[in-house]
Amino acid sequence: MTRRGSVAFLYFSNHVMISVFYNTYDSTGLNIDGLVCTLLEDEYITKKARLNELDGRIKEIMEERQSILVEIEDFEKKKRLAKEIIS
Repeated sequence: MTRRGSVAFLYFSNHVMISVFYNTYDSTGLNIDGLVCTLLEDEYITKKARLNELDGRIKEIMEERQSILVEIEDFEKKKRLAKEIIS
């Protein structure tokens, strides 16, 4: 049995990198001793930054939504009060 350390990189469309290492060759063929799956670091950083950006936008939207709800409630109260005064 001959033991050779080697590394093979396979890239897929979902940006996952698979590293195959320490392959064992014998009379029966190739046996894989180890497999490591990791996200590419730059993709991870990009996605984390995008997530932070989206979280910030969500916060801004929720604050604007709350402000509009308060304005609508205020308008409805004034409208009700005006109807009561008229009638």
